[in-house]
Amino acid sequence: MDRSLLAAEEAVREDQYNTAAWNELLRLSVRESLERRREIYEKYLTTFPTASIAWKQYIEIEIAHGAHDRVKELFKRCLMHVPQIGLWELYIKFLEDMKKPREEMLPALKLAVDTMKTDAESCNLWRKYIHLIKTEPMDGKRPHEQSRLTMETRALYQECIALPHRGVEKMWKEYLDWESGMNQAFATKFTKEKGPAHATARATAAKIDQLSRKLRKDLPSVPPELRTQEIAGQQHLWEQLLLFEKGNPLQLVHQHEIVERVFFVYRQYLLCFSKYPTVWYDAAMYLIDQTRAAQEKGDTKNAERWQVEATNMFERGKASCEDDLILHFVHADLLESQESDRLSDPTLVYVQFLKFCRRTEGVKAAREMFKHARADERSNHHIYTASAFMELCSGHGGAQISRKIFEKGMEKFHASPTYAEAFLTFMSYMGDSNNTRALFERFLAKIP
Repeated sequence: MDRSLLAAEEAVREDQYNTAAWNELLRLSVRESLERRREIYEKYLTTFPTASIAWKQYIEIEIAHGAHDRVKELFKRCLMHVPQIGLWELYIKFLEDMKKPREEMLPALKLAVDTMKTDAESCNLWRKYIHLIKTEPMDGKRPHEQSRLTMETRALYQECIALPHRGVEKMWKEYLDWESGMNQAFATKFTKEKGPAHATARATAAKIDQLSRKLRKDLPSVPPELRTQEIAGQQHLWEQLLLFEKGNPLQLVHQHEIVERVFFVYRQYLLCFSKYPTVWYDAAMYLIDQTRAAQEKGDTKNAERWQVEATNMFERGKASCEDDLILHFVHADLLESQESDRLSDPTLVYVQFLKFCRRTEGVKAAREMFKHARADERSNHHIYTASAFMELCSGHGGAQISRKIFEKGMEKFHASPTYAEAFLTFMSYMGDSNNTRALFERFLAKIP
């Protein structure tokens, strides 16, 4: 037995999140039998179930050994749960190598495109799908069938050239060549009509490329306690990409299209940060906010869909972060609120989550949580007090931020004696006797 491999196995037994030891174990496993390699990859994927590169390597091993039934099972386990372009490209290549007929390739490519069209690397999937559609044999087809095929091809091209993937410029040229071959007048007409959407997609693709150039989408997901400077940097890049997509850079008219793009980013973000309850919470609450907005507009179809996805986010988050109770509390509170016209007070949950964020992910994450809590009309003044005192203990400049938070809370809770006491305690602690007296007089004037 290889001593190096045994040492790597011992290291991961002692620390299941020792990524360096796991990488060494996977590297050394190439010397082992097929059964032994399967055992090692299964253990790795039990610890890192969203690691796309490991799924891809595992599947490639099975393909190399001709274990096609096992390959199909592995694809079933990962494709819909790990939205990474490399896995879908491998799946399509596997079907092609198996010489699958057109009748099987069409639905497979459609599923691949529908699932991954938001990905910046989806161009090859689009090209294969469109090629298969437009090369359908015309022999024996009636005029209306030929017309249907032309319209279907055109619709796919027009959707593709309006999306910000890295091959969008090549697809635009391919589309124009196709239209010119069909009808030059149509080519001129659609170039004018679709040109602006394509230009927006091209500019958006360039910005996404800039934002995601340093993103490691294969980063193994480890708990927040093991957060390193590299992991913090990666999280910042994901947050920047989310912020960009939420700003609707494609100038989409339909809200459901914006939500689908943002939610796709959350899904890929969670592949690398599945142990972070704050990311699950943020994704779920984004969907809840969109659900409420859709309900107000009477869009029941999308409201129901996003509600289901939000529930799924909470359930998966609770499973991924088993030792964290906060997601359980927040989800329970949400379920209660859906069953009652009078929403319960979630402040205690918010305060505990605020502290958890500060401890595991730092001040920035805690501030985001405070932002969410403050926007919730059910929250009471304790969330302001908790956030203010957290800032006070955070170091340089904390006192000034704390003062601003207390002042902001004054706008809403000026008539609360308990809040007044907390604010006065803070001012007294800061040794600001003059302003403490003035503040006391302000509270006396407003308390009924």
